[in-house]
Amino acid sequence: MRRLSSAFMALLVIVLSIGVEAQSEEFVPYIPDPSQVRLTHWEHSGISYMNITLEFPDTGFNISSWGTPVATIDSISVDAEIWRYTGLSFPVVTAVSHTYTLGALPCGEYNFLFKVWECSVRNATFAVSLEIIVPDDYSSIQEAIDAASEGDTVFVRDGTYYESIRISKSINLIGESRENTVVDWGAEGNVIHVSRNSVNITGFTVIGGISVQWVGVKLANVSNCHISNINVSSEFYGIVLSNSTSNTIEDSTCVLDNYYHSLTLMDHSNNNTVRDSIFSADLGTAIYIGGASRDNMIIDNLCTKSRFGIWMSNAMDNKIVNNTINLNHQYGIFVRSSYSNTIYGNCISSRWTVHGIHFDPLFPSEGNVIYGNCFANRRGQAYANGSLNVWDNNLPSGGNFWRNYNGTDLDNDGIGDSPYMIDENNTDHYPLMKPLFWWNNADVNHDFNVDIYDIVDISDAYLSTPSDPDWNVHCDVTEPYGIVDIYDVVLMCASYGEKYTP
Repeated sequence: MRRLSSAFMALLVIVLSIGVEAQSEEFVPYIPDPSQVRLTHWEHSGISYMNITLEFPDTGFNISSWGTPVATIDSISVDAEIWRYTGLSFPVVTAVSHTYTLGALPCGEYNFLFKVWECSVRNATFAVSLEIIVPDDYSSIQEAIDAASEGDTVFVRDGTYYESIRISKSINLIGESRENTVVDWGAEGNVIHVSRNSVNITGFTVIGGISVQWVGVKLANVSNCHISNINVSSEFYGIVLSNSTSNTIEDSTCVLDNYYHSLTLMDHSNNNTVRDSIFSADLGTAIYIGGASRDNMIIDNLCTKSRFGIWMSNAMDNKIVNNTINLNHQYGIFVRSSYSNTIYGNCISSRWTVHGIHFDPLFPSEGNVIYGNCFANRRGQAYANGSLNVWDNNLPSGGNFWRNYNGTDLDNDGIGDSPYMIDENNTDHYPLMKPLFWWNNADVNHDFNVDIYDIVDISDAYLSTPSDPDWNVHCDVTEPYGIVDIYDVVLMCASYGEKYTP
């Protein structure tokens, strides 16, 4: 490791000691976009709750009031007060949550409206139904489900339930807490098998399996089901959707220690949404999309510590967006016989991955659009031999970030002056000089830690410009761009010691 220069070390000590003089700025009212807001309703012991999660693009936001629920006959509204600081902020995505207690509502359908500064932002419709409690009313979950009617809620208190569950009614199955409400099945068959539309499951840990046919949670030939806030651990398959459409999997974790798939979409499973979840399968695949499944949205997930991060085989028109695909052993994304998929805004990074994205040459794929991604592997970035795809969305701002791109950006427009050549048939004409989406710009070597190695890099590049031999575009992390200066050091110091946590 190179020794840091004494001048740079002195500068570093000064910045760390005195900080940055605050600018004269203020907080102003802020109204979020509906895409920043997620609403989730649940019931417990006859009481309804509504959770709201707000996602902000950077620091500098403050919520002075969440508002108080105001109810009419069939609607409930709240009016929050949110502020945004006009001064210095850091590009770190921040999510904040709050739960409103709505009280003991009569059975029926309700509309919940979230307002900010008296402006409507987002609403959600939910139903209140009869609640059956396990083990108060029935000793087993299956007995409670058998006794329930369409639309009822089965609430399961904390405990371990050694049973396999079959759901053939449109009900809500709610566990008291994700970590402590456990369904453990050690025999043949699936732990939770859903064969009815409009089933909602949340708040469970699912364990078990002794057969290759075993699945933690399986949705078979269903639509409009919602699976959230669950943990799945398995000897074989984790979560499987078979011939199932328009379902949602979110806020969940599925970790396997085998050769199989953590999440599987198969047999024409279309129009499903998978988001905000963690998938891992040691020697297998985190997310597998196959069997002519199409039009699925895979967004904001972590696919990690697997042989393959995402595997697409005979998959069409799917959107793979804003996922973190890291620490996988062979390929970040593996594509075989798949067409017209959009792969956008993903961060693919690993010390060991052979290729960030790999197109199988024996089964070519065409018409896929790959843009806005961060390819930050220490080894290979992309392999596309035999496949013809679009790597920049045919737009001047639509390329990808490549860790091993060594071109220049003399006009400082954020786009490399020369193309990035993948092979003779595949070219990124507009390579990005910086990732579009990255957890922290101060992580200049893209290893998910802001540490001494980043300081070494920024020290080597300090006061350099694009024409200098020591120039490192990854160290030019904040304005003014075109020089690695004190402002880049300030951002580095403010973030020193931080680690990426999904």
